Amino acid sequence: MARVRKYRWLPRSVRVVFWEQVRRGLAAKPAARAAGLSPNTGVRLFRPAGGVIGNAPRRAGPVRLSLAEREEIACLRAAGHGVRAIGRALGRPASTVSRELSRNTGSSGYRASSAQHAAEQRAKRPKVAKLAADAELRD
Repeated sequence: MARVRKYRWLPRSVRVVFWEQVRRGLAAKPAARAAGLSPNTGVRLFRPAGGVIGNAPRRAGPVRLSLAEREEIACLRAAGHGVRAIGRALGRPASTVSRELSRNTGSSGYRASSAQHAAEQRAKRPKVAKLAADAELRD
């Protein structure tokens, strides 16, 4: 049986443009050119899919947990639910919940507001570039 590649290195935005062109009636090679891909890459995307992309919508959930999800984690955890049960309730993998709890549980337990604040602080951008911060590296 042939191994089907998913070509994950292509940005989703490029794949969306490619499949939009296919939906408009273009063949794989012209659709690939319109998306800024090589014709062969277009064929490699097209063949394993049988020429059609599925209609089932993908979960468009954010990568990061929201404050509401963190509050739900706090409530369920206080009620004595396990990591897997919390994950099922949120529609998230248990590993996501486990990492969230281990990263943000302090001596007073898990607090959603402090977890949200910590996540926002960790995600701050832009960070100072290594060369800008270190004169020795710059020279």
